[in-house]
Amino acid sequence: MNGRRFARFACLFALWLGGLYAVLQIPFVQAFVRDPYSAAQVASTAAVLRILGVAASVDGLVLRAPGFDMRITNELLGGCNGLNVVLILIAAVAAYPAPIRHRLVGIAVGAAVLFIVNVVRLVSLYFVGAHAPGLEEMMHLYVWQVLLIAVTGFIWFQWAERVPGPE
Repeated sequence: MNGRRFARFACLFALWLGGLYAVLQIPFVQAFVRDPYSAAQVASTAAVLRILGVAASVDGLVLRAPGFDMRITNELLGGCNGLNVVLILIAAVAAYPAPIRHRLVGIAVGAAVLFIVNVVRLVSLYFVGAHAPGLEEMMHLYVWQVLLIAVTGFIWFQWAERVPGPE
């Protein structure tokens, strides 16, 4: 990508990301996108924990399990639901000069992978919180945040390498 194309991509990425964050501030969108997404994260995490033998249950956006309860916050910045990295991926894919069909596939597959990675993150945070509570804050705020952003970048780079050139 030459300098001019990169500048175009960077501007479009910033516009898409800002627009997506703005749209998610609309109460209707929060009720029909953010909140169900968060609820699905909690339910999926509880289901995985039950498969692993943990007596997990869901109470709204709170995951209850022996030794450690987790509230999956709906906050967009720093929220536990992982929606922030999904928005970063959507903005990067949407800003990239590829055919629309490939962008839609990239967004769908990438968002699904990030959903699963975030469930793995939440499951691991449960085990850290229940068995090594002194490490929970570091794992939550530093290790997993960096890993989620790295995975998001990896997904985007893998997608961008495989899609046809500009439309």
